[in-house]
Amino acid sequence: MACMDDVPLCILQCIMMFLLPDVGDVVRASAVSRRLREAWMGMEAYELDASTIPDHHLLDLDSTFAAIVDRVVFNHSGPGIKSMSLAHTRYDTDGDRRVTAWLDRLASREHHRLERLDVNIGAALHTPASLFRCETLVELRLVVHAAARGLRLDVDGAVHLPQLRRLCLEHAGFRSSTQFQNLIDGCPLLELLHLRFTAVARREDTVGIEIRSPSVRRVVLEGCGGYGMVPFEVSAPNVEELVLSGRNMVAVEKGGVRRLSARKVSLLMDDKLWWYNVFAPFHHFMAFLNVGTNMSRIMAGFHGVLELAISGWCIEGIYIYIYIYIYIYTHTHTHTHTHTHTLICIYSALYTYNKNIIGIAMQMQYLSKIVDSMNLPDWGIEVLRVEGMWPNQGQAGVVLHLLRSSPCLRNLFITNELEHPREISIDENREQYPATPEFLFDAVPGRLTHLRRFFMFNFTGNRNEISIIKFVLGSSSISINPDQFGVTDYLGNDWSSTQLILASL
Repeated sequence: MACMDDVPLCILQCIMMFLLPDVGDVVRASAVSRRLREAWMGMEAYELDASTIPDHHLLDLDSTFAAIVDRVVFNHSGPGIKSMSLAHTRYDTDGDRRVTAWLDRLASREHHRLERLDVNIGAALHTPASLFRCETLVELRLVVHAAARGLRLDVDGAVHLPQLRRLCLEHAGFRSSTQFQNLIDGCPLLELLHLRFTAVARREDTVGIEIRSPSVRRVVLEGCGGYGMVPFEVSAPNVEELVLSGRNMVAVEKGGVRRLSARKVSLLMDDKLWWYNVFAPFHHFMAFLNVGTNMSRIMAGFHGVLELAISGWCIEGIYIYIYIYIYIYTHTHTHTHTHTHTLICIYSALYTYNKNIIGIAMQMQYLSKIVDSMNLPDWGIEVLRVEGMWPNQGQAGVVLHLLRSSPCLRNLFITNELEHPREISIDENREQYPATPEFLFDAVPGRLTHLRRFFMFNFTGNRNEISIIKFVLGSSSISINPDQFGVTDYLGNDWSSTQLILASL
């Protein structure tokens, strides 16, 4: 009768792989026989997820998970681990040393086989130097749970990752822009760079950042910080897609994004849209983030862009400068008087409700009010996607300005934002500001001769939406048929042939 010893080891390893990522099932199976244990400890790929550990280990989940990873990493009996995935988003933040030890072992010269490393951990990380000298690593993804202290990247020395093609970092932090540049320069074959909530520089940095490798194909900067303070340039000749999402797009005069070279560029709102919805009712006195006000300068640095996607945050930004001067008069002793003049930040003032506030000065501006200064040259953009457009005159004006600058445009897609904060987005609340220049709304016959498709979604009948439709129909030879033209509301109802639209012809 056949026994477990007669089964080839590769078959047993396939069985163990089938049980993953359920760590509990794998551990129980490996305890059944010596052969299964050998198969488990000699595999090339592991997916260890703490969420699959049985419930009766919840009280000691950290130690149970750590013991399993320790056993696999330090007692591995095979020729080496090629792929490792570690996931424990609620790992004790004091476990950073152990996690660092795992990474050091996996990337050490003894293995020399690690090709893929995916770490999604709740502990703060201090990356070992060996991780940035792993000559076999092809894909690296380091994600630190937001509740942890963050990922500290120690890349002071030389970086040598000759095979790395995909690099993804989340909640990471570099001590300087030079460190980040060293990492990028040490990856000659890098194709994908994805940074999420990662600080690539510090405020005091002056050294620029340049992504110039000919191998780079896609760059995603999502909710990142730091690069608004230093010159930032994407001059890699073969970039197919560049995504800039979220805050920190506002740059100082001598810093910020200077050159973007890509076939497809996306400037998108990040997941902090709720800031607008929460604070919109307090727009008369609440400070908003300064977002999107340098859109024209960013676009002026575009090179070779054929497809552009933008969303509401970069179409129109609102900012308020609030200066709060607080005079505090204190008596330290009966014979001593101390006068203290203090300038404190807005956050402190809002919570202290100090009655000594003697002056608040506000200034609000919309990007649409500086639309005259948007000196966008004619470019060869062929596809424009406007995602989440607020239905006001300012947003429509900027979109029309983009259309006027795009004589090669072939496809136009506009999706209107339905959940826009009314207090800061509708025309009725914008009367105190100068109107958007009227000439932008006038059609330019023949300007969009190459346009073949125009579709608007979430149509509400707003006059600014109709202004865009009128401009497109008057500036192009597009015909009203389902293949070329479409206007639908959020329920999917077709408005393309209604009198409201036909009147625009």
